[in-house]
Amino acid sequence: MQRAELEAAVSRLITATEPEPAQKSLEALTVLHENSSNYEADYWYFLARAVVCPEESVKAYEEELTDDYWQRYWGFLGYCNTGSPKGGAAVDRLRSVFGQREDDIRLAEAVYYLARGFDAFETSMLGHAGELASSVRREYLSKPLVPVYDTLQRLVRENIRLEEKYTPMETFVLVDVFRAGKYIEYLCAEQARKEQEAREAEARREQEAREAEAKLERERQAAEQALRRKQAELSADRSKRMEQEMARLGGAKPAATQQADSKAFAGYETVVPGTKKRNWGKTILIVVVCLIALIRAAVPDPGSRIAAIEAGLRLWARRGVSVPGRWTRVADFGVGRCGRRK
Repeated sequence: MQRAELEAAVSRLITATEPEPAQKSLEALTVLHENSSNYEADYWYFLARAVVCPEESVKAYEEELTDDYWQRYWGFLGYCNTGSPKGGAAVDRLRSVFGQREDDIRLAEAVYYLARGFDAFETSMLGHAGELASSVRREYLSKPLVPVYDTLQRLVRENIRLEEKYTPMETFVLVDVFRAGKYIEYLCAEQARKEQEAREAEARREQEAREAEAKLERERQAAEQALRRKQAELSADRSKRMEQEMARLGGAKPAATQQADSKAFAGYETVVPGTKKRNWGKTILIVVVCLIALIRAAVPDPGSRIAAIEAGLRLWARRGVSVPGRWTRVADFGVGRCGRRK
């Protein structure tokens, strides 16, 4: 029954984050201390008094000065928690009375220097605590002190790292026994500061990237505008040159161009001698032959045929058709013999 009550009281003590549960734990440990001779209950009772009620712990330590081992052992912690410089003297007194427990005493000295070092951020004291910790032999420690020793060795190996996970016992020892609370708050503040700086740096990088992108966009737009202006200038220059050239060509064409134009349109403006005449001659011949055939078919009398043909040729000539004079004589075609050929 007492074992279960002790474990429950210790659990409330090491997990307490407010004064009230810690005070209730101390009350339970006080009952166990006064009504039993449990060695481990005495350990937790005097430790809890030094943590929860350090002033009362110091007062009782100075007034009673009994030979109770755990009251003498945790006497220095009450002084550290009240800010008194007498903690070192309490450790010396512990050594003078219980010097045969060498490893327990060395652990007490290491804890004392840790508490002073974390309070004042004094690295020399923290270094001395680490040296003392290396000389403590775990197998010779009193059993209740083993969790304190294990936490001290982890602290020496790893320091305090916020990203690491700690058991409730380790957290209690670090904060309430080693008095590392101020140091942990400092680490939290530093981590928050670094995270803030990282966020600000990231924001600056993003801002710089946006500004650089905006600058590139402005340069691109400026380049496009310059290109469009250049193209417009070139287009305007070409148009101007073309207008000038057209004006120059419209005012006075070169002789070579005029000759080329004359040659190009010669076939439409000028009759080439001989060609048109030959074409008309063939046409007239075909027409005369056809006319004679028609007359022969229509006029049975040869004399009348000749008179009709000659009259038709003279009419054609009067209408402006150029007919050679010799063609008006029908005898040239042998028409007088028409009808008598066999």
